[in-house]
Amino acid sequence: MSVIRFFSEAAGEVIMLRSTVEPIMKQAEIVFHDNGAFLAEDLPEFIEKIQKTINDLVLLEQAPQDNDDDQDEEIKQKRKDFVALRIRFYPLLELMNKALKKGKHVYWSTL
Repeated sequence: MSVIRFFSEAAGEVIMLRSTVEPIMKQAEIVFHDNGAFLAEDLPEFIEKIQKTINDLVLLEQAPQDNDDDQDEEIKQKRKDFVALRIRFYPLLELMNKALKKGKHVYWSTL
């Protein structure tokens, strides 16, 4: 299990599990390697893509189901986990927003 360290001169660092980050980046159509950077001038686009992807996934998972009462516990837990995506990505999005305000890049590396 690998972890990703996001960091910027503007706001310190954020550590996240690769298994949490990679699927969101892929769905947001953001190229994600072991090491990389979001350039300061590109941060608005990347912030928007990540937020939109998370919001779309949460809405999809929260959509009412015809058989909501009949769903097994595993499906209900999966829906709760998707809601937690906002919480999991909050520190990264905050770091990106602080970097944007200060005109700094956001880097990442695999630990």
